[in-house]
Amino acid sequence: MALAAGSSDDELVQVLRTEIDAVRSNCRYCDYRESKTLALELDRIRTAIVEHLLPRLPGAAADLLGRLIRLDHHVFKHADDSGGVVGSVMTEAVTDFGRALAAIPDRNTRILADEVFALFTANAYGVHSGVIGVCKDALVSRGLEELEHLFRSRLVRAPALIESDSRHVLTGGLAAIADAREDVDGFIDAHQLAGNEDLAVKDIVQRLVGAGRLHEALQRLEHAEAGDRRFSPLKELRVEILDRLGRSDEAQAVRWAMFLQSLSARILDDYLARTPEGARAGTIDKAIASARQHRDLPAALSLLSRIAPGFAAEMATNRLPELNGEPYFILRPVAERLAGDFPLAAVLLRRRIADAVLLRAKSQSYEHAVQDLMASEETAAKVTDWLGMLPQEAVSPTDIRAASTEVRVLETHECGRVELAQMAADIQCIQP
Repeated sequence: MALAAGSSDDELVQVLRTEIDAVRSNCRYCDYRESKTLALELDRIRTAIVEHLLPRLPGAAADLLGRLIRLDHHVFKHADDSGGVVGSVMTEAVTDFGRALAAIPDRNTRILADEVFALFTANAYGVHSGVIGVCKDALVSRGLEELEHLFRSRLVRAPALIESDSRHVLTGGLAAIADAREDVDGFIDAHQLAGNEDLAVKDIVQRLVGAGRLHEALQRLEHAEAGDRRFSPLKELRVEILDRLGRSDEAQAVRWAMFLQSLSARILDDYLARTPEGARAGTIDKAIASARQHRDLPAALSLLSRIAPGFAAEMATNRLPELNGEPYFILRPVAERLAGDFPLAAVLLRRRIADAVLLRAKSQSYEHAVQDLMASEETAAKVTDWLGMLPQEAVSPTDIRAASTEVRVLETHECGRVELAQMAADIQCIQP
């Protein structure tokens, strides 16, 4: 390919077409790791088209990129793309495809509309979803009109598709065309046609806000929230709209309600940033009191460990039997924040996380449990008073024993205990 890039355009086109056909003819399945190699191969082809061919022959480049993105069915059928690397390359190729079409002089917008319609409606793996948006400069207004006609004609000719996925695809195309035109009303009409206007309220409101139609956006939110006052992304949109309308007190009231529901540190920070300086201390006290009484113990610990670590340590110690160690992604950072000044609480949280691993009896997670127990070993050296809790030496990774309620789960998973102990011993042997 490198040699072809320096030779004639015809030879380069032929080499690139051969490379694409080679991918299509390869039916060997790629596992998770091998899919990265496949992604690199696809990206190598994409890059060669964009860098060496597109500047000179945009029509040929568009044809080859069209061939490349139509490999989606084949590559996803023969590769584990759980990491998304192949999908990312294919999505980038779709963007390049739009650039190539826009670079073609004297392009036929009717033919382009047919091409874009075919790609959008053959989108089983989702990589063609943005094709209308990236091709709007190539289609221009006339091409978008022809594309809209194709979608509406298909809807009229296929009334039996009203409840099917196909109708959803066609109305989705109309919505994408409306976005390409920055036509909010057209976007709303497309969702009305699909019968999912209520489900699309967030998308509709975002577009109304972007168009400066704030009062209309607020009316839609109020209607949508009439039957559901729970915390949701809609409330954040409501706050944004109220702020932009100058209704700051109402926006603050919604923020506080959202905070009480979620105990989100980010929302509390937003609230405090708009609170007079003299009232902030009182607001933080109210936030602490709310967190201490909240039913979501992990969320309460997460917030308190940031704004009142002493209360977090007290809660972790006193309410340990209520605490499930499953949300390790919340509890582990809490333990890290408490380890310096409140080592006992940090140790207990680490043990709870390890307990949850053994309760699930999933050996692939044992390594993480070992790391938590070894972190608790380091932190335990700072503990001066165990407050009646099981001392760390009783649950050492090299001698894991179940001697109290907090680690009783270990007693029921003998195999897990042995494996944890062995892994911990191995780790200790190789540590400097």
